[in-house]
Amino acid sequence: MLVTDRKVRVAQAGMGRQGRDIATAAQAAGNLELVACFDANREAATQAAADFGCRAVESFEDLLRDESVKGIVIVSPNQLHREQAVAAVKAGKHVFVEKPIANTLAEARDMVLAAREAGRWLQVGHNMRRRGAQRKMKELVEQGAIGQMVLAEANFGHSHGLRMQPGEWRWRWDNTPGGALMLLGVHHADSLSWLCGPIKRVTGFLGRVATAAEIEDAGAVALEFESGAFGGLTTGYSYPRQVHLNLYGTRGNILSDERDATITLVGPEGEVARIPAPEVDTLRDEMQDFGRCIMQGRRPETGGEEGFNALAVVWAAIESSRSGRAVEVEKAP
Repeated sequence: MLVTDRKVRVAQAGMGRQGRDIATAAQAAGNLELVACFDANREAATQAAADFGCRAVESFEDLLRDESVKGIVIVSPNQLHREQAVAAVKAGKHVFVEKPIANTLAEARDMVLAAREAGRWLQVGHNMRRRGAQRKMKELVEQGAIGQMVLAEANFGHSHGLRMQPGEWRWRWDNTPGGALMLLGVHHADSLSWLCGPIKRVTGFLGRVATAAEIEDAGAVALEFESGAFGGLTTGYSYPRQVHLNLYGTRGNILSDERDATITLVGPEGEVARIPAPEVDTLRDEMQDFGRCIMQGRRPETGGEEGFNALAVVWAAIESSRSGRAVEVEKAP
């Protein structure tokens, strides 16, 4: 493996707003060296190359032809994930792909199986579970602080949908099936599975309430976990930013809100304890994980299977919303 001062050489596709955030995190990770970038918007690629000290290339295939590059970071629009990821692992590269893993389960399955066949890591950017609050919640759950899990509820939404224009790729449903649930709620689909165990079945209500775009800008999904617990996941693309996640158990409750540096633990008699949540740069943390996986040969925390399972919750909710029935959640291959 080619490393420079114990850094893995990586290249990145997609240098828009989120792509620049990921590139910044890759540079801060300490074990990655960003050496090349590509974007269909040539100006964006040229500016990124200047800002991040890498070279801009003419095509995605140019990234794959560089034998010194061991990892490809994909922050392209969702509809390109499958094509780029499969090409990358077949070229012998490890892959980090921004969430969601893909737009459809068929595409996600292709990615998981292609990476497995090629013997390359596929990591999916579900960074929300890396937040300090959620790490602390996981610790408390495993310690038995809330007893048996009974109920979970989570919300993630913001107002970008109100500012979207028809030219944006997120405007079209075929680029973003499920709308806000695919763009935002998929984070909590992963986090809730991690905290509460696999999600067995869902009932979803998705619709367009306040935006002009083709996509659904609001969603409410009832969850049934394999453990027997239940949950609720709500999401939106047309209201001021809100992120919270709460867990309720037989011995206590854990409440968390993105705006608060602490989490609240409610005991069996209603006693309240405020517990500091460590600060975590979640993007940097996941990019460090990508570097460690390549250097040490160990599986990423949020691999292709986790990405598939989160996407499967989204698609079960889409199907439920269409049919009016509860839908079983498909499992990763």
